[in-house]
Amino acid sequence: MKKITLIGLLLVITSIMIAQVNLDSLRRTAQGDVEAIDALLKTANDNIVTSPRRTIAIAKQALILSREAERFTQGAESANMLGRAYSVLAKYDTALSYFFIAEGFSQRSGDPHQQASTYVNIGAAYTYMQEYKQALRYYARALEFNDESLNKRVYHNTAAIYMDQENYKMAREYLLKSLEISRESRDSIDMATTMNILGEAYRNTSEFSEAQDWYDKALAIFESQGSEYGWVIVMNNKGTLYLDQGEKELALKIYEQALKTNQKLGNQEAEATLLTNIGVVYRLKGNYDRGRSYLKSALKIALENGYLNRVEKALLELHETLSLGNKYKEAYKVQNRYISLKDSLDQLRNDRQIQELQTRFDAKERELALVHSNNENQQLRLGRQQLLLVMIAIILVVIALVVALILNRYWVIRRLNKNLEESNSQIQSQNMRISGNNDRLLRSNKELKEFAYIVSHDLKEPLRMIGSYVTLIERRYKDKIDEDGRDFFTFATRGVKQMKQLLDDLLKYMVVETNEYEVEKVALNDVLTGVEANLLSRIKETNTFLEIGELPTLRGNRSLLILLFQNLISNAIKFRSEEDPHIVISALKDNNKFLFTVKDNGIGVSEDYQKKIFSIFYRVYGKHQYEGTGIGLSICQKIVGLHGGKIWVESEEGKGSTFFFTLGDMEKMVANEDLITA
Repeated sequence: MKKITLIGLLLVITSIMIAQVNLDSLRRTAQGDVEAIDALLKTANDNIVTSPRRTIAIAKQALILSREAERFTQGAESANMLGRAYSVLAKYDTALSYFFIAEGFSQRSGDPHQQASTYVNIGAAYTYMQEYKQALRYYARALEFNDESLNKRVYHNTAAIYMDQENYKMAREYLLKSLEISRESRDSIDMATTMNILGEAYRNTSEFSEAQDWYDKALAIFESQGSEYGWVIVMNNKGTLYLDQGEKELALKIYEQALKTNQKLGNQEAEATLLTNIGVVYRLKGNYDRGRSYLKSALKIALENGYLNRVEKALLELHETLSLGNKYKEAYKVQNRYISLKDSLDQLRNDRQIQELQTRFDAKERELALVHSNNENQQLRLGRQQLLLVMIAIILVVIALVVALILNRYWVIRRLNKNLEESNSQIQSQNMRISGNNDRLLRSNKELKEFAYIVSHDLKEPLRMIGSYVTLIERRYKDKIDEDGRDFFTFATRGVKQMKQLLDDLLKYMVVETNEYEVEKVALNDVLTGVEANLLSRIKETNTFLEIGELPTLRGNRSLLILLFQNLISNAIKFRSEEDPHIVISALKDNNKFLFTVKDNGIGVSEDYQKKIFSIFYRVYGKHQYEGTGIGLSICQKIVGLHGGKIWVESEEGKGSTFFFTLGDMEKMVANEDLITA
């Protein structure tokens, strides 16, 4: 008995020593993984601007190591690094896919700063792709974390959106907010970057002295910090400032200085931009051959690097230069390339939502696989701990060891098998539901893509060609055309524009019908703030007074609700009376739904037409009296229906109109639709 006890004691001591050695080895391996990943990320970050492709190769290694070591923080940082590098290369769809992977990692890491940073990166990618509604949605999520170091990026990027929409007043307000945060944190590079964009905002409103002042401040900071890339960007904008003022020689000199410095940096996008601008200057000077040479060089660089926006700009300027240089045959070929590129870009934008959903689905599958792997690892660790406890128990109860070990292993294995079966069942059920939803979404979007292709290619292409050649003929023979001829050209141009608007509205109507939408909590007062900003110029032009009451928060789709209120307010402004428009928006609870009213003092609608105005293409007034296609209220009816509600109007001709509609929980409507489909 003593020998058996001694042997058992020796076995326990040996097992404990082996376990300790293994734990020490695991700790050293884990620490080594973290240090290796951090080293890779530092190298990748150092090369992100000058050598983005090298950054991509390094960051991919870091991402693989992070997944294997279950380091979620480093995984999110690696995926964000990859997204930023692809953004530098203007491959924004690929960048988005990595930002979505980073979103999954950051949620598992629980780091709020990292989550907010990832939302800002996603918003920036959507901004570059001119998907502004999606971008603002992610910027709003980032602001919820109240991270001051990221708020300035949000303000900065939001200003860029307003710049592109030519709302320079709002852009300046956001830029000044960003500049204030940069000054408080003493971030010189951010200050200079913001000052440069402020210069752009003033230049676009022809406030040239203010623009010059902001550019000079930005240049001084970039020079003091040794940032040659920032200096090149500001010099390019400064050259454009002089060109706007008619100082072509000075603009050319500045562009050439910036190009010479950029050639040392090797930034291909900046080089394509500068070559395009230099080509434009030579065209304005009347040197069409030299201008054509620079523009062709810019086009070549943009095509080789996949900078689609730069390709579009270079083709447009090259067509203008060739036309003025009387090289009409070559100009015709360039124009066809430009039209083909526009069609490709339109098709690409239509496919982005499908790509985003597919990317999210793939990321979810990877996350489920990672969870499954983690469960297996946890089970292995649990088994080792239990074995160690059983071996320690040998010292206390030698006789009962065999029975206790058999019972313990039996119940452990049974419990683990049961948990594993439940987990597998849940995963399979979830995968089946995701697969079913994905198939339905793909079928719906395939039909939408086919329709969008017909509209954008087979119908829009002849319209673009007609409009282009009408403009070209008018410009070439303007001295030979009498006043009646010029009127005919005006009618032709107006007809092309009306047909294009009709096609665009019809496409928008079909997209509302067939799309999948994300359901979230939507504060409708915030929605109305966004709508008011979108219609700001129209509101000011018509002296409209918009009175908005206290509106509820409900679950729905933010983009659709913005479109609903924007269409109703636009109609109220369009069909105004001789008085200044006065629009009142209010809501009250009606059982499980909310009843909304949009009341105006416009021209009103006769009782005979009140039910017909929600029909597609129906117009109470002739197309020459009021612009539009008769689709807006049909879209409103679709949106209200998606949110489980109804819409109607009460009006008296000459005394204004009141639109009533109800909105419920869109999430319940989506769930019911899934049940019906199943």
